[in-house]
This record gives sequence, C-alpha cells and structure tokens, in this order.
Amino acid sequence: MNKHRYDLFLNYSRSDTELVQHLASALQDAGVRVWFDQWELIPGRDGTDAIEKAMQQSQVIGFCIGRRRSEKPTEHVASSITSLQQLTPSCNILPILLPGARSFGSISSTFVRDEFADVREDLNNRQALDKLIVMLVKKGNAHSQIPIEEKVG
Repeated sequence: MNKHRYDLFLNYSRSDTELVQHLASALQDAGVRVWFDQWELIPGRDGTDAIEKAMQQSQVIGFCIGRRRSEKPTEHVASSITSLQQLTPSCNILPILLPGARSFGSISSTFVRDEFADVREDLNNRQALDKLIVMLVKKGNAHSQIPIEEKVG
C-alpha cells in the first residue's frame, strides 16, 4: 500500500496562484494526485498544520518558480529549498519553472541534481506536461495510477 496520499505538493509564490492552479488542474486531469492549497484549505482558518501534514503525505514537492521567485537572489531560492528539505527529509523536491521565470542556470545543482521541470513556454503544452509527469514518477516513484505507459516511448 502506498503511504503517500499525494503524488505532488505544490509550493509557490502567491503571485503565481493563477498559473499554478492551471498547472494543478492539468496534472490532476492527467491522473496525478495533487495537493494545491486553494483546493484544500478553508479560507480564514490557519492552514499551517494542514500544509505540514500534506507535505509529509506527498512523494514530491513541486517548488514552483515564477517571475517573482526567479528575480530573488540565488541564495534566497536555495535557502527556501533547503528549508523544505529539512521539513520533509524523505520527500523529493522538484523545481518547476513557470511562465515568466527567468533562466534557472544560476541555482546550484546541489539542490536540484540537474533536474527541473520547465513549463515556461506554455502550460498547455502537452509535451512539457508529459515530461513533468515522467519526472514525478522517476523522482517519487509516484502512485501507479499516473498513466506512465503513455508518457515513455
């Protein structure tokens, strides 16, 4: 039995909410079990405990990098990734470049192991979405319901 309730937890800057919601919907439609705060949290209530629990129940944390995060110094982004790794040491972190993000080359490969998902061109690009799903499966040995057989080949 899979101990993880979610294949992917989406961590993002509030300025990217609309983009991340679109991504979450596309991934969910493809069979990925996504935790997205806008769907899970009750407005007006403290969601800190729910967020921590969801991160622990996720195989992969998608660290979404949009325009705002990509404009921050590399050290700030690296520090955010390190904090996530400390909170959830058994979880894999997958940086996801959103439309509007600048070049990702400056972020240390120590944190990303030269793997990141790039959907900067278009969130509706099926090829980029398929590549992201394959990366989720590889990084987190994601739940077997993800239709990997269609993605590889």
